[in-house]
Amino acid sequence: HRVVMDLRYIVRDDNSTFYAALASILKADGWKRLKPDSTRFHLMLGDRNRLPYHRLGSFNTSHTRQVVNYYRGNHRLARKAPMLELLRRLPAFCKLHTWLPASFCVRGKHGNDERALVIAQQESRERVWIAKPSLGGKGAGILINDDLEQLLVDIDQTELLYVVCEYIDRPLLLDGQRKFDIRLWVVLDTNFQGWLYREGVLRTTSKPYDTTDFEDVVKHLTNHCIQEELAPEFGQLVDGNEMFFSEFAGWLKEHHQVNFEQQIMPQMAKIVHYCFESLRPFSELSAHAAYQSFQLFGFDFLLDSDYNVWLVEVNGGPAVAEKLRADMAQDVYQEIVAPAFHTSPGLPHRPSQLVPVLEFVPSHEQLGERLD
Repeated sequence: HRVVMDLRYIVRDDNSTFYAALASILKADGWKRLKPDSTRFHLMLGDRNRLPYHRLGSFNTSHTRQVVNYYRGNHRLARKAPMLELLRRLPAFCKLHTWLPASFCVRGKHGNDERALVIAQQESRERVWIAKPSLGGKGAGILINDDLEQLLVDIDQTELLYVVCEYIDRPLLLDGQRKFDIRLWVVLDTNFQGWLYREGVLRTTSKPYDTTDFEDVVKHLTNHCIQEELAPEFGQLVDGNEMFFSEFAGWLKEHHQVNFEQQIMPQMAKIVHYCFESLRPFSELSAHAAYQSFQLFGFDFLLDSDYNVWLVEVNGGPAVAEKLRADMAQDVYQEIVAPAFHTSPGLPHRPSQLVPVLEFVPSHEQLGERLD
């Protein structure tokens, strides 16, 4: 039987299309929407940059606690330099070097940084480097160069903190020699357990990959905003430069005899698991905390020509492909939000595409103890 409660929510972020979709589902299931400044809510869909964590918990009952859609401290994973610092804390058996490209923090104008370590890496073996502003997004400010000296000069033209990473210069390529990255959506629930969404998307370039030309970023960066703005060819080969997992799995099997579910998804899930466990000491809430959190993350990966998965970055407030948005929002409500209030949705139950991350991670590779 369904437990019926007078549940209320507020929306403080009008820019998120995903949380707008989730709000529509709440309304359809009988939740009451209050004004954004109300404190008498059960669920806040807030702006992650302006969340009043210290004021949450004022409307708790004996059965429920207020819930907010972001974890405090999520920036440690969702910003590039803090993420690097966070992941370096992982124990050696996690083999960070096998799934995170060699990475270093370098600050413009010769601030305190790790440029000597980058130079030492280059002296040991020639390689290509990619530099991204720690606080950047949508491809802004990214530099790619096989001339490290010039790359450092370019960084020093700014006062920004960059994360300089070894460039994965032998990526697996799609038809037409196009580069791609993989976006996997993952939800961290109120119990700090990860759930991955089975259907994800590949974002592709519009031009063939070319290691002799790093100036034309359209050949290297898959960000939609860059491709749409700079590539007249955008969307000509595939609609929106996107290929979904269901289609990619068939292509991978046909052209490379690789099973996506058995060989690629477990690699991504293990990386997600390690990332969340590294975040746990900073963000996990105790059973006695004044409020609860959940959060949708977007994990971006590259797949190299040997079918190894590499973590590129993590987005703490990701956009969701329009094709998937409504179904994903309903699954998040059904599997994550409603259980947090000990209620079951009144909407028709549907098979969910959310799967526990640990279902893909062998027990011997799981981090069974909290990291300190």
